[in-house]
Amino acid sequence: MGSPRRTADYQQLRTDAAARHGLVGLDQLRALGVPSSTTGDWCASGRLSRLAKGVYAVPELVDDRSLAAVCLSRPEAVASHRAAANLWGLDGIEADVVEVTVPRQVQLASGTVHRSDDLAAFDVVEVQGIRCTDPTRTLVELGAVIASDRLERAVESALRRRLTTVSRLQRRISGLARSGRRGPASLRHVLEPRHADAPPTESEVPPLPAGGRSSPACASAPRA
Repeated sequence: MGSPRRTADYQQLRTDAAARHGLVGLDQLRALGVPSSTTGDWCASGRLSRLAKGVYAVPELVDDRSLAAVCLSRPEAVASHRAAANLWGLDGIEADVVEVTVPRQVQLASGTVHRSDDLAAFDVVEVQGIRCTDPTRTLVELGAVIASDRLERAVESALRRRLTTVSRLQRRISGLARSGRRGPASLRHVLEPRHADAPPTESEVPPLPAGGRSSPACASAPRA
């Protein structure tokens, strides 16, 4: 491993990676003062694995079937639907679902795969080192894969945490709605009974046994 300092650096890096699906960014390496030569040594010894430019993984912390592994295996893959809702910590979503959206021409065998030609750049952000749909797009798509009562819970939790707004959701519904597309229609149905300025419900107690994770600490803020 090298000097005691580098051993301590690696252990800290490993701790940080455990909270990010086993992923390590170049910014983390630089923050620890790890030189590129040491990073190269760790890759050569198998302690780190280079996945993409500026992105590494601690191999034993990344399951080949995990969301991180699927998304990083194909740069076009974006965590979406239940996987994105779980990353955002929304209520009513089962944990550890590997669900992604890719362009129609991309072939991907792992996880639940959705295909889309209208995923805009502003729909995609990064949470915990993983590219995923922003809260608004996530909620628009969720109605296609979960029941309306659970969708309502997810919506209320997103509004409560100010991850999106009713008016933003309504605008995105209008932009994405089309015949045969269940997600926008389901979300419109959930939003119809509530006024745009109605306050979100209080935090629900208790949550689903397999509910979403806690609020992401390193997510990009939703656009205004």
